[in-house]
Amino acid sequence: GYIGTPISILEFNQDSSCILGLLFKEKITEKKVTFYKQIVNSCAQKIRAEKERDILLKTIQKQKSEYQDLFEYVLDPIAIIDLNGKILKHNNAFSQLTGYALSDHSELNLAHISHPDDRSKVLEKRKDLFTKGNFQNLETRIIAKSGNVHWIQVSSSAIYNEEGKVVGSRDI
Repeated sequence: GYIGTPISILEFNQDSSCILGLLFKEKITEKKVTFYKQIVNSCAQKIRAEKERDILLKTIQKQKSEYQDLFEYVLDPIAIIDLNGKILKHNNAFSQLTGYALSDHSELNLAHISHPDDRSKVLEKRKDLFTKGNFQNLETRIIAKSGNVHWIQVSSSAIYNEEGKVVGSRDI
């Protein structure tokens, strides 16, 4: 934080020369006043930029929190899956459906939970994901941790990196 109020010297006059002279104990010329104005304006710009940055960070944190709440508490199972089919992250609804806790996602893979008779269909749709950017309404079976088989309907969207390459998917 900053203490005090930003100073703005709008024009060179006898009062500003006197004030600056007292502050810096030197004779103040118009050239020096111009120099000090530039310093003050530069500081004021930095203060404004820092305040704007703080506001943006607070907004981003709020939106991230709202997104996280939506992801975690939506009733639809959601998983984030990498190119190799590894499940990187999933929500509570996914845990309830599959029986895998959030901490179990390090061992989860599509091949692990896909029904053996449906794996080729799932792989074919994953190819569509990488070429078309998404797929919708894939009806398939998954095997829960308990061994129970559940029919599900999956829609998926590709996740792209900064270079525009597919790096994974968001599956609901």
